[in-house]
Amino acid sequence: MLLARYTNWNWPCRALWRRLRLQRVNFYLAMSTYYVSLHRKETAIRKVYGATGSDELQRNVFRYLRIVMVASIFGLAISVLINSVIIQSYSYRLSFTFWVYLLALVLIMGTAFVSVYFQARSIAMNNPSYFIRDE
Repeated sequence: MLLARYTNWNWPCRALWRRLRLQRVNFYLAMSTYYVSLHRKETAIRKVYGATGSDELQRNVFRYLRIVMVASIFGLAISVLINSVIIQSYSYRLSFTFWVYLLALVLIMGTAFVSVYFQARSIAMNNPSYFIRDE
């Protein structure tokens, strides 16, 4: 049974795609951690001047999601162009279904939201003196 699994020609491809999906999630987590660490002192200073934690959480999350949305729209446009060029080379052509691209966009935005939300929440709900102490 174990030997049959490794002799399947599809197994290395599936393992590669699983690894790539996991790396994409790790990429979003690393980028959100970096983004939040850049804005840590800014958030602390805003909280000292009277902003609430929920205001700072909302501001940080939406700023990050705007960056991800712009990058996703550019990536979506490039992938549509590349796919149209590739499909034209085949004699049997499939029609474009844009719901696949929209589903990919929703999944990207959802993953980005979840990854930055928990990072920004940890900063927005902490005492600002922890982050200003370095000055």
